[in-house]
Amino acid sequence: MRWCDHLCDLVGFAVPAGLDAHGRPVGVTLLGPAWSEGRLAGIADALHRNVTHATPPPPAGHDMLIACDGLTSDETALFCIGAHMSGLPLNHQLTALGGRFLRAARTAPAYRLYALGDRPGLVRVSQRGASGGPTDDDPIGGAGIDAPRIDGPAIGGAGIDGPAIAGEVWALPTVVIGKLLAQVPPPLGFGVVTLADGPCLGFLAEAAGVEGAEDITRFGGWRGWLAARDAA
Repeated sequence: MRWCDHLCDLVGFAVPAGLDAHGRPVGVTLLGPAWSEGRLAGIADALHRNVTHATPPPPAGHDMLIACDGLTSDETALFCIGAHMSGLPLNHQLTALGGRFLRAARTAPAYRLYALGDRPGLVRVSQRGASGGPTDDDPIGGAGIDAPRIDGPAIGGAGIDGPAIAGEVWALPTVVIGKLLAQVPPPLGFGVVTLADGPCLGFLAEAAGVEGAEDITRFGGWRGWLAARDAA
């Protein structure tokens, strides 16, 4: 299904759908035409909340991760790197959905940041992109995928030549993640971002969507770029 939706220019969402009669987790995949991410995200969110009647036990160490990041059992951590951060124009989208600030954070030094008008695009760079450009980390909501993934090893095995990207980790009720994603325009979406202290769901951009955009990685983050732009 992963390759089918790309080749057919479709959007796809994999949605957990509870447990079967034997207690095994099951899911469904929603497909739609290109650029229908917003509509599908809302349907996926509603399906997940209405169809899921039982939840599998959490993985080993889950309680420890919740305690470490200050999350409750019904919240998801989201790494924000642009206009959704505190005091910036889109932060109200988080607070309106019950989001709360957890902490400042930085990515591992394996990403590039690009200016896309009034918001940034974060793209992971791996060995496959070392010779000339970013690689697509398959954000949910951009091209439509079955599940997020962490890309391969960073350039040289120790990250790219550039700073880590500063951002903020926010806690959101898990049931509203789909509602927030529906408000995120392409080429942006959600995927797994490797932070300095481990993986976290966060904002990512499709590699194809940042072609020709200004690389602002050297500023260390969106706030740094805004400050430099305003001082110019």
